[in-house]
This record gives sequence, structure tokens and C-alpha cells, in this order.
Amino acid sequence: MTIYKYKRETRNRISINTPLDDIKLNYIAVEKLEGSVMNFIFSKRLPARKVWITDRDIDGGYDADIDYNYPASVRKIITNLAHNLDQNLQYIEVGAGLGEFVPKLIGAQIDKKPIVIDPAPYGIMQEMLNQVLPHITIQKHHDRCLKLIERAELMQDQNKVNLINLTLKDALDQHPEIKGVGDVLVDNYGGVTGSTSKIGNRPDDILDLEAQLLKENGRLYTLNYSLIKINGRLESQK
Repeated sequence: MTIYKYKRETRNRISINTPLDDIKLNYIAVEKLEGSVMNFIFSKRLPARKVWITDRDIDGGYDADIDYNYPASVRKIITNLAHNLDQNLQYIEVGAGLGEFVPKLIGAQIDKKPIVIDPAPYGIMQEMLNQVLPHITIQKHHDRCLKLIERAELMQDQNKVNLINLTLKDALDQHPEIKGVGDVLVDNYGGVTGSTSKIGNRPDDILDLEAQLLKENGRLYTLNYSLIKINGRLESQK
């Protein structure tokens, strides 16, 4: 069993670290948050940079006063599924983290298992959430932590989710069967947001990789773009 390092950073902040300090969970025990601060957030150290793993809700309902949700285009997908529309599409999420999109897809009983491409260590994250749970005294946060534990467990359920626990480039290299299968791809604070100025990891480079996952006329939704694949290229949706 992994022994995690517990630390009370401040009166309202607790951190849980792995022994190698390669991933960290910060829990902020403040009931009313401001800006884009989150009660639970993971940071993971990669060779070139640090990335954040978040737990955004579809509609920001957890705390609507902070920037915490998915774009309107993704919220519309969930609304359509609630009306039994688009149940037969192949959905893909890149950089899903502990966001609500995939759990909502599962709840809508779609026809095909959603594909998730994310190197996040879901098993370790689940254990870390279980480690911090006994230290939470605010009921709303206790309930939220339980929900995130459920999401982490769901992401690892291969009967419900096709989790490819790799970076986007490695997923395409090692799983060619996922190329050209997606009807809808969601990247919300995922690959594009985590892009850099380095060749191969620039925003356009990430979009080119994501385009490989889509069928012709497949649609890509990011924080800032709504794109459609036409003649093998991504174009803005009309």
C-alpha cells in the first residue's frame, strides 16, 4: 500500500503528496471561493512542465460563482442526450481529468463506450481523495470528495469507459484503432489548454492530433473553438 505524505499547509489548506512528489492533491477548506480557485485540485509533474487535473462540472452547479464549467456547446450535448438525441455517436474526451462530461455520458446510457485519453493516474488520485476525506469537516466538501472518488472509480471501469491512460500523441501512436472513429470530441482545459510554444506541442499541433481522432464531419469542442472536420481539416462551424 502506498504511504502518502500529509501536510497541513495553512489553516485552510491540506496537501497530500505521493512519495516521489510527482502528483499532489490540494484541498482548500473555504466554503466561498473566488476567481478560479477550486476546493480540490491535483497537480502532476511532467518532464517539461506541471499540469493541473480538475473536476469541472457541466453547468458549474457545484459553485456557479467561479469559472468551473464546460462551454455552452458541451452543455448542449448533454441536453440533447437528455432528450434521447445523438445516443449512437462515438464520444471522445481528451484531458477529461475528473470532469463531469464522461459521467454524464454514462448516465445517459449512450450506445458506445466513451473514449477517454488522459495520462492522469486515476487509481492514485482515488487513493489520495480517500486519504484526505477524514480531514474534511465541511459537509458540502465531504459530499464533493465522495463524488470525485466515484468519478475516479468510473474512469477506471473498462466496462463503461475506454480509458487510454496516455498522452494524446502516445495514444495515437500506440492505439491506431482510435483514429477516425470520433463523432464528437471534447477538449475542455485538456490538450489545447496545456499546449506550449514548443514545436510538436503548440495549439495547432494539438488540434492536428485531435483531428486524427475524428470522422469526416466529426465535431471538436474546446474552451474557445467549435470546429468541424471537412476534407480532413478542421474548420470553424458555421
